Amino acid sequence: MPEPRRNPASHRAARAGSLSPRRSGALRNPRTTTTVVGRSAERGQILPFPRAVDPSLAGANAARVDRTAMALLERERADGLRRVVNVSIASLFLPPAGVVVAVLWILHHLLEKDRGQFIYKGRRLGKGKKIFTIYKIRTLSRNAERELGANLHVPNGKLESGFGRFLRATRLDELPQLVNIIRGDMDFVGPRPVRPEAYERYRQMIPNYDRTFLVRPGLTGYSQFFTPHSTPKQIRSRIDYRFLTSGSNPFRDVGFIFTTALTVLRNTIRETFNSLTDQIRIVRSQWMAVRRSMAVSSLANKRITRRIAREDVDAFLTDSTFRAKLPVSCDLVDINQEALCISTPLPLSKDQEVYLVLETYSQRSGRRKRARCKGFVYRVKDANGVPVDGLAPAPSAPVARDAAPDAPERMFVVFYQPVTHLNRYLVDQYVLRSSIG
Repeated sequence: MPEPRRNPASHRAARAGSLSPRRSGALRNPRTTTTVVGRSAERGQILPFPRAVDPSLAGANAARVDRTAMALLERERADGLRRVVNVSIASLFLPPAGVVVAVLWILHHLLEKDRGQFIYKGRRLGKGKKIFTIYKIRTLSRNAERELGANLHVPNGKLESGFGRFLRATRLDELPQLVNIIRGDMDFVGPRPVRPEAYERYRQMIPNYDRTFLVRPGLTGYSQFFTPHSTPKQIRSRIDYRFLTSGSNPFRDVGFIFTTALTVLRNTIRETFNSLTDQIRIVRSQWMAVRRSMAVSSLANKRITRRIAREDVDAFLTDSTFRAKLPVSCDLVDINQEALCISTPLPLSKDQEVYLVLETYSQRSGRRKRARCKGFVYRVKDANGVPVDGLAPAPSAPVARDAAPDAPERMFVVFYQPVTHLNRYLVDQYVLRSSIG
């Protein structure tokens, strides 16, 4: 019986036991479903890379496979050191985090109407799609997980409470996950764990989504730090893959962990001050309404999240195609997740449909960012902010193209909606600046 022929490159790589991509490379065996990515000289084992785990490598060129394989091998070699670093830092943070959680428990029972269970326990997929139990402080209603299904939660006030919005804005609801890190379910830095229901949806809509599960999920990470909660999963998945292939350095993770901790502390102080300011404003508006013998029906009470003023954001009114800018001035007064206030001399009327573009400059990328939105006029005010009831009926066109040169400017509260998920991300990231980084 003739001796089977050997692959010279595979034979040399196996003898050398080298991790160099030029010597070992990514050697694919066409008779199996496994791609050999290298041999660990210290452990004396071949690390397989199943195509079922990362389908993107099935048709990739050798250079791309080598980069991905080498990054994963580096992470595998440094896994022991990473676990020591993660457990040590988690043990250091656990006592002060316990004090903070105790204070939050007291505030939860004092401020929440629907108290429910303080600590939320949910099923998540970890490394290798292994299911584990994650711990968080509850920020949503009891039936929120059933209502969300496989969808990503977007702040809208229906599922969140006021205290829950504070916790999500400061990321303090993630503190109990220090226990998950000590147990070995998670790392400090990595992709966010996903619900099994959400995974079934994302794997169909995001190419190569399975590669997220090649590493342990993280309490924080680059996609969580630099993007807001409502970022489309496609964008976060791409950022996570860049993290996955950027090599492994546990000491670099230490710097990122403490940077995140300082940022969370800064945001907590800022959100606490803003929340107190909002409460003072609401109490003041109620007192003024009582003094005027009016029913307390202020918009401040209906407002789910506060509107913030952004002087560096420009607003433009356009037609329904977003191609023709209307030749009239338009200033953005303030904005939040669902409503904005603009000042313009255009004779807009209540319930009138409007189309507008929000534009700002990103110092990080050095580019102008534009978000396209559509909405309707909810309230009309004069220049002093007093509501105006009697207005001319809306014109036949969605938006009037011209205004009289001497027309007085009025302020219009507009309930808006970005036209796509990408535009929603642009609003949250560059206009509202909802990310913690």
